[in-house]
Amino acid sequence: MSLRRKVINFEKKFAELQMTLDAIFSFSTVVDAHRISGMNMYQLVYDMCNAIPRPFTDRLFAGIAEYIDKHTVGVCEVSQLLFALWCFFMCACIYVYLCLYAY
Repeated sequence: MSLRRKVINFEKKFAELQMTLDAIFSFSTVVDAHRISGMNMYQLVYDMCNAIPRPFTDRLFAGIAEYIDKHTVGVCEVSQLLFALWCFFMCACIYVYLCLYAY
């Protein structure tokens, strides 16, 4: 770990950070044979915020905000689908119950 400012490739570093975030939100512990490390994520963010000649703080913030927004939209879509399927299942159960026991 180095705290020196250095020239970095934002796209490459952000893709690495995004891959780590994907692993965290999918509850995985391994990313391409590397264990998820809080220190590694900290180093990535630190390097992007202290890059030479100009820090990437605005792009990093916008990229993380966009990632979280896409993730929550995906979770909402999945939960709405699960709710619709649950309603269908519940109606089917009520129908079977009424057909078998309501006489």
